Amino acid sequence: MMGCADINLSAKKNQVIQFSKIGISPPKKTQRSSIPTFHVCPPTDSIAKFRCFQFINVVLRRYASIGFDHVHALVLKNVSKSFGGIVAVDKVDLTVMLGESRALIGPNGAGKSTLFNLVTGEISLDEGRILLFGKDLTHEPVQKRIASQLGRTYQVSNLFSQLTVQENLFLAAWQKWRKVSLTATLFRSWRKFDNQRRHVLEIAHRVGLADRLEVKVDELSHGEHRQLELGLTLAHEPKILLLDEPMAGLSAAERRFMTELIMGLKPEITVVIIEHDINVAFSIADQVSVLHHGAIIAEGSPAQIEKNPEVQQIYTVSRPSRDSQHA
Repeated sequence: MMGCADINLSAKKNQVIQFSKIGISPPKKTQRSSIPTFHVCPPTDSIAKFRCFQFINVVLRRYASIGFDHVHALVLKNVSKSFGGIVAVDKVDLTVMLGESRALIGPNGAGKSTLFNLVTGEISLDEGRILLFGKDLTHEPVQKRIASQLGRTYQVSNLFSQLTVQENLFLAAWQKWRKVSLTATLFRSWRKFDNQRRHVLEIAHRVGLADRLEVKVDELSHGEHRQLELGLTLAHEPKILLLDEPMAGLSAAERRFMTELIMGLKPEITVVIIEHDINVAFSIADQVSVLHHGAIIAEGSPAQIEKNPEVQQIYTVSRPSRDSQHA
């Protein structure tokens, strides 16, 4: 006979169920977690037992589809990295929830990009753990992390300058269709892969480059390069996206357009963004983490961070007033 057990689940708000009749105690929140806990003791009556297991199955399905605010997309535990005698990342603990947008800010040299490199596996950490959607990827290679639907953009463009926008997107998305046979690819023009090209067109629309598909990359503006870089990352359908200064070098109009693109990714894609433009970072982010000398010194909402005295001492976070913005 199955014994009693506590199950951490996320049920719909205000859901009314007669739990006691099927051996389930009403949900309660523990001190350590905001996730409701159901205490399950399957009854001996066969019909009630069936309803008990049926309920568990239903709630598990609901948890997978609506429990976004209770799922960890990215967790860093005591992550550290030194180069010689210089500490670049110092015992960082960070938790980003699924569907959240997190801004990572701090002065130059604070360790922000190094932290991204640790998450993507481009450099190895000295100590700590990295979990992506609950999976420990601390010692996994870059390819395994990408396969776990992690995407990233860089400060410096990495594009095929002599190829068109469409060709760049097609190559970036090819990983998604890696099961296509080698024979089919060797003796067939890429333009004949209709399903793949439709996917590429969807991505181009999403990043505002649908009318630039046949243009070579070296003929694009800097802002369009940034749009294409975002498109390349979106092409393999990441669930979490690390954006490293996506606004660098953009004009005011281009910044507004890129900000709208990134905000449009929520909540489908979890976003972690490094950005020196505080107005942009605060407008995109649900939560902000401040890095200084490799350590996180403050976390909170944009409003909380803006008023934090310690942050104000090391980093200018005050935004202009509405009057000055419209002056």
